[in-house]
Amino acid sequence: MHRVDAQVQRLDRLLLAAAPVELVDAAHAADATAELLRLGYGTFERADVAGFARLAHDAESWLLQVALEARQGHGQLAAELFRAGREQHCQRCHDAVDRAAR
Repeated sequence: MHRVDAQVQRLDRLLLAAAPVELVDAAHAADATAELLRLGYGTFERADVAGFARLAHDAESWLLQVALEARQGHGQLAAELFRAGREQHCQRCHDAVDRAAR
């Protein structure tokens, strides 16, 4: 989870900063984060936590969409998608990880 959080913070800096960003870097960061989340419905899936795999899959899909928009040069759209999904997906996954730790 710490690696995912670090990547999300990197995306914060790349997509939500006031200064223009290199969208290729943002696309790579979003892809890398999505790859980590994929482990939540694979290697590190927690069947004892209802919906764990679905949350990981949904967050992965969201980040892949952010990456696609950034890669296509749609910085504003990538930033809007990231901002809109950040609280929703991040909080849900954190809650699920907390439940898994119990």
